[in-house]
Amino acid sequence: MRVLLGFFRGMGTLGRPWQVWIALLILANGIAPLVFIGSTEAQVVWISFLVAAAIQMAIFVRLGFVRLLGLGHLAIWIPMLIWLAPRAALAGSGSLFGRWLTVVFVLDLLSLLIDLVDVVRYALGDRHPKLTLEEAQ
Repeated sequence: MRVLLGFFRGMGTLGRPWQVWIALLILANGIAPLVFIGSTEAQVVWISFLVAAAIQMAIFVRLGFVRLLGLGHLAIWIPMLIWLAPRAALAGSGSLFGRWLTVVFVLDLLSLLIDLVDVVRYALGDRHPKLTLEEAQ
Protein backbone atom coordinates (compact mmCIF):
# COMPACT_ATOMS: atom_id res chain seq x y z
CA MET A 1 0.00 0.00 0.00
CA ARG A 2 2.89 2.37 0.76
CA VAL A 3 4.19 1.93 -2.82
CA LEU A 4 0.82 2.88 -4.28
CA LEU A 5 0.51 5.89 -1.98
CA GLY A 6 4.06 6.94 -2.80
CA PHE A 7 3.33 6.61 -6.51
CA PHE A 8 0.25 8.83 -6.16
CA ARG A 9 2.34 11.34 -4.22
CA GLY A 10 4.74 11.30 -7.15
CA MET A 11 1.85 12.15 -9.47
CA GLY A 12 1.07 14.99 -7.09
CA THR A 13 4.45 16.55 -7.92
CA LEU A 14 3.32 17.02 -11.51
CA GLY A 15 1.51 20.11 -12.72
CA ARG A 16 -2.28 20.25 -12.80
CA PRO A 17 -2.54 19.59 -16.59
CA TRP A 18 -0.51 16.36 -16.19
CA GLN A 19 -2.66 15.30 -13.23
CA VAL A 20 -5.79 15.79 -15.36
CA TRP A 21 -4.17 13.83 -18.19
CA ILE A 22 -3.34 10.93 -15.85
CA ALA A 23 -6.86 11.01 -14.42
CA LEU A 24 -8.27 10.69 -17.96
CA LEU A 25 -6.00 7.70 -18.63
CA ILE A 26 -7.09 6.05 -15.38
CA LEU A 27 -10.75 6.70 -16.17
CA ALA A 28 -10.53 5.39 -19.75
CA ASN A 29 -8.30 2.38 -19.06
CA GLY A 30 -8.91 1.46 -15.43
CA ILE A 31 -12.50 2.38 -14.63
CA ALA A 32 -14.55 2.58 -17.85
CA PRO A 33 -13.59 -0.94 -18.99
CA LEU A 34 -15.52 -2.29 -16.01
CA VAL A 35 -18.72 -1.04 -17.67
CA PHE A 36 -17.98 -3.30 -20.67
CA ILE A 37 -16.12 -6.06 -18.80
CA GLY A 38 -18.12 -8.78 -20.58
CA SER A 39 -16.31 -7.92 -23.81
CA THR A 40 -12.87 -9.24 -24.70
CA GLU A 41 -11.76 -5.70 -25.61
CA ALA A 42 -12.60 -4.33 -22.17
CA GLN A 43 -10.88 -7.26 -20.48
CA VAL A 44 -7.73 -6.69 -22.55
CA VAL A 45 -7.72 -2.94 -21.87
CA TRP A 46 -8.26 -3.43 -18.14
CA ILE A 47 -5.62 -6.16 -17.78
CA SER A 48 -3.19 -4.09 -19.87
CA PHE A 49 -3.81 -1.14 -17.55
CA LEU A 50 -3.08 -3.28 -14.49
CA VAL A 51 0.08 -4.84 -15.96
CA ALA A 52 1.40 -1.43 -17.12
CA ALA A 53 0.71 -0.03 -13.63
CA ALA A 54 2.56 -2.96 -12.04
CA ILE A 55 5.59 -2.30 -14.26
CA GLN A 56 5.46 1.38 -13.34
CA MET A 57 5.25 0.55 -9.63
CA ALA A 58 8.30 -1.71 -9.94
CA ILE A 59 10.24 1.09 -11.65
CA PHE A 60 9.08 3.55 -9.00
CA VAL A 61 10.26 1.28 -6.16
CA ARG A 62 13.69 0.92 -7.74
CA LEU A 63 14.31 4.37 -9.26
CA GLY A 64 11.64 6.73 -7.95
CA PHE A 65 9.23 8.86 -9.96
CA VAL A 66 11.39 9.15 -13.10
CA ARG A 67 10.83 9.60 -16.82
CA LEU A 68 11.47 5.89 -17.34
CA LEU A 69 7.99 5.14 -15.97
CA GLY A 70 6.73 5.44 -19.55
CA LEU A 71 8.23 2.01 -20.23
CA GLY A 72 5.23 0.52 -18.46
CA HIS A 73 2.93 1.86 -21.15
CA LEU A 74 5.31 1.29 -24.07
CA ALA A 75 5.81 -2.38 -23.23
CA ILE A 76 2.13 -3.17 -22.83
CA TRP A 77 0.06 -0.63 -24.75
CA ILE A 78 1.84 -0.91 -28.11
CA PRO A 79 0.77 -4.55 -28.56
CA MET A 80 -2.64 -3.78 -27.06
CA LEU A 81 -3.27 -0.92 -29.50
CA ILE A 82 -2.15 -2.99 -32.48
CA TRP A 83 -4.64 -5.65 -31.40
CA LEU A 84 -7.34 -3.08 -30.57
CA ALA A 85 -7.12 -0.96 -33.76
CA PRO A 86 -9.22 -3.15 -36.06
CA ARG A 87 -11.73 -3.81 -33.30
CA ALA A 88 -12.17 -0.10 -32.61
CA ALA A 89 -12.62 0.56 -36.32
CA LEU A 90 -15.26 -2.17 -36.59
CA ALA A 91 -17.12 -0.95 -33.50
CA GLY A 92 -17.36 2.56 -34.96
CA SER A 93 -18.62 5.45 -32.90
CA GLY A 94 -22.33 4.74 -33.07
CA SER A 95 -22.53 3.08 -29.68
CA LEU A 96 -21.23 3.87 -26.21
CA PHE A 97 -18.90 0.87 -26.52
CA GLY A 98 -17.55 2.13 -29.86
CA ARG A 99 -17.02 5.63 -28.50
CA TRP A 100 -15.19 4.23 -25.48
CA LEU A 101 -12.91 2.14 -27.70
CA THR A 102 -12.15 5.20 -29.83
CA VAL A 103 -11.36 7.28 -26.73
CA VAL A 104 -9.08 4.56 -25.37
CA PHE A 105 -7.28 4.26 -28.69
CA VAL A 106 -6.72 8.02 -29.09
CA LEU A 107 -5.75 8.67 -25.45
CA ASP A 108 -3.39 5.70 -25.29
CA LEU A 109 -1.76 6.57 -28.61
CA LEU A 110 -1.12 10.12 -27.39
CA SER A 111 0.16 8.72 -24.10
CA LEU A 112 2.62 6.50 -25.96
CA LEU A 113 4.02 9.53 -27.77
CA ILE A 114 4.48 11.35 -24.46
CA ASP A 115 6.00 8.22 -22.90
CA LEU A 116 8.41 7.81 -25.80
CA VAL A 117 9.66 11.38 -25.33
CA ASP A 118 10.07 10.76 -21.59
CA VAL A 119 11.98 7.50 -22.07
CA VAL A 120 14.29 9.13 -24.64
CA ARG A 121 14.90 12.04 -22.26
CA TYR A 122 15.74 9.52 -19.53
CA ALA A 123 18.15 7.72 -21.87
CA LEU A 124 19.79 11.06 -22.68
CA GLY A 125 20.48 11.73 -19.00
CA ASP A 126 17.34 13.32 -17.48
CA ARG A 127 17.26 10.77 -14.66
CA HIS A 128 16.62 12.78 -11.51
CA PRO A 129 13.51 11.45 -9.75
CA LYS A 130 10.78 13.92 -8.85
CA LEU A 131 10.18 11.76 -5.77
CA THR A 132 11.63 8.55 -4.37
CA LEU A 133 9.72 5.96 -2.37
CA GLU A 134 11.70 6.96 0.73
CA GLU A 135 10.83 10.64 0.25
CA ALA A 136 7.16 9.74 -0.15
CA GLN A 137 7.00 8.22 3.36
